[in-house]
Amino acid sequence: MRTIWGVLAVAVAAVAMAPAARAAGALPGPAPWQGPADVARERGAQFSSAGAALAADGRGIVVWASRRPGFAISAVDVAAGGALGAPVTLSPPGDRASAPLVGMAADGEAVVAWHVGPRSSGVSLCIRPASGGPCAVRRISLPGRRAILQSLAVDVDGSAIVAWVQQTAGGWRAAVAERAPGGPFGRARLVGPPGATAADVALGPASATLVFSRLTRRRGLARRGSEIRVASWLRGEAPALTRAVSPRGHVAVTPRVAVDDRDDAIVAWQRIHGANEFAIAYARIRDCDHVGCTNGPGALARLGALRRLGPRVVRRGRQASTSDLTVSATGQRLVVGWIHLAGDERSASQIRVAQWSGGTLGAPVRASDAGFSGFDPQVVARGDRTIVILREYGRPGVRDGLVVARIADRASLAFAPPAGLSSPALIQQSAARPRLAVGPSGAALAVFTDYGAGGSGAGELALARLAGAV
Repeated sequence: MRTIWGVLAVAVAAVAMAPAARAAGALPGPAPWQGPADVARERGAQFSSAGAALAADGRGIVVWASRRPGFAISAVDVAAGGALGAPVTLSPPGDRASAPLVGMAADGEAVVAWHVGPRSSGVSLCIRPASGGPCAVRRISLPGRRAILQSLAVDVDGSAIVAWVQQTAGGWRAAVAERAPGGPFGRARLVGPPGATAADVALGPASATLVFSRLTRRRGLARRGSEIRVASWLRGEAPALTRAVSPRGHVAVTPRVAVDDRDDAIVAWQRIHGANEFAIAYARIRDCDHVGCTNGPGALARLGALRRLGPRVVRRGRQASTSDLTVSATGQRLVVGWIHLAGDERSASQIRVAQWSGGTLGAPVRASDAGFSGFDPQVVARGDRTIVILREYGRPGVRDGLVVARIADRASLAFAPPAGLSSPALIQQSAARPRLAVGPSGAALAVFTDYGAGGSGAGELALARLAGAV
């Protein structure tokens, strides 16, 4: 039986065969991006994941997790002009750390969180001063039980929220901890009923929002289903009660949330059909012009009508599908991106982006090149700029994918031509997907991993830089 993961594999294989029949075209140039530049290189080890964040003045930080033998989280400062600092180890010995998440305040103070232990033993984080260097590490998850890091949001003023799923006596539950500007993180708070499987968080000017997926069991049936639940609360208050936002008939997964500068929000997820045969993306949007969001959690809980982002469901024959949702918010607009997988299993997969602004959700725009398959999208909106990075397959002469970026300015989705960021001669490992950070000025860092550098087989963490918007 066909699954969405099988569709992805077939799409990659089909497009990988295309170079033999397609005339070799010129690779897209990197301008206006600078790079790629080596951040770190390891022999006999692999980078399991990476992340980046930017301050208001263009300074940034790149963090990454190494596998054997260290299993540690490291960080490098990136000056506004692009100069790289010396690597600093953030995780303590024995943490067996992985999967780092990072965010940065406007002044350069950074919050870094990571997963502890080989069996999801906890979540740790540190608040790193704007001056750099190491930082004091704190275990934020509840002691004595397993915990899996999910999401981190850091505002320009330094306030932050981290989310994870926490094992309890009654099952897995969503959990959050919050931080006010300049202070420590508060205690862990469990939110919602048991059955949580994945979570995402976002901060607005007055609010915090948690969205999570939850396993459900229909009465009298052994088959499991799943739903998406949301809690929104005013900053400084306790998390509010959760409510389901996905219809009862949905088997809903991969929750995503973003909140703009007016506390408008987008909550997106995917509905899985059959035995993972295909997925369709859906969203609900909170419009604070209509619900008065600052009137309290009751107003914050009022999300709008159900919106289908993906293709129309077809009951017979092949079905187009969606995958890999990503959301972002800035100013007075909300942006969502996803992979569109054609129903014929032969056409290139597309990266599509849609924008909500002025009370209207616009039609999706294709952000990937029509001739090649796009995967691993990251979409970030800041100010009037929207940036998409993705991994592109099927270009002649490129080894296992090229990291590509597209930029749209003036708060539109009119994307400029693609820019190739990574080296086409190196393998772009999909185990550590490209990550994108965009600062308040529109400056950006894209980080990704290469393998086979110089024929040595060593792993390499690289970055490309983009100046702020004019």
